[in-house]
Amino acid sequence: MRATPVGGRLVAPRLVVALALAAVATTSGCSWIFVQPLREERGRGDYIDCTTNRAAPVLDTIFTLTNIASAIYVASENNVTNKGTAVTLGLSVAALWALSAGYGYSHTSECEEAMEGSGRSYYPPPRVRPRPQYYPPPPPPTAAPPPPEVVVPPAGTPGAPPSPPAAPQRQDNDEP
Repeated sequence: MRATPVGGRLVAPRLVVALALAAVATTSGCSWIFVQPLREERGRGDYIDCTTNRAAPVLDTIFTLTNIASAIYVASENNVTNKGTAVTLGLSVAALWALSAGYGYSHTSECEEAMEGSGRSYYPPPRVRPRPQYYPPPPPPTAAPPPPEVVVPPAGTPGAPPSPPAAPQRQDNDEP
C-alpha cells in the first residue's frame, strides 16, 4: 500500500476511500430523504399520508447509471492513477444510489396501492373550522356618578395670613 500526500501529510488510499464512502453515504439517496413511506400503524378509515411521486427514485436511478458509466469509463482508461480505488468508489456510490432508488420505488408503489384500495384521493380531507363561540354583549354603561363638590374658601378670610410677594427670578448674568 502506497501512501499519498494530502495537505502536507501522507494518507493511505484506503483511508481516503473510507472517508469518501462515509461522506457519500450520509448525503446520497434522494428517496431516503424525500420519500415518506406508508405508516404501519394506521387504522381503517385513517387518512393516508405518503409519497406517490416518483421523482426522487427516478433521480436516484439517473445517478446510479451515471456512476456506473463513469466507473466503466475509468476502468477502460490506461492513464488513471489509483484506477482500482476510483472504480471501487464509483461502483460503491452507484450501489448506494441503487439502494435508494429501490427504496423509493417500493414505497411509492405501496402508497399508490393503499390509496387505490381505500378509494381516497391524494388530497387531504378538508379542515373543519370550529364554530365561533357566542359571547354576550357587554352590559350597557351606567350613569356616571356626580362630580365631587369642591369647597372654595371665600376671598379675604380674616384667619389666614397674606402670602408674601414672589421674589423675581434670577438670571444667569445677575450678580449676587
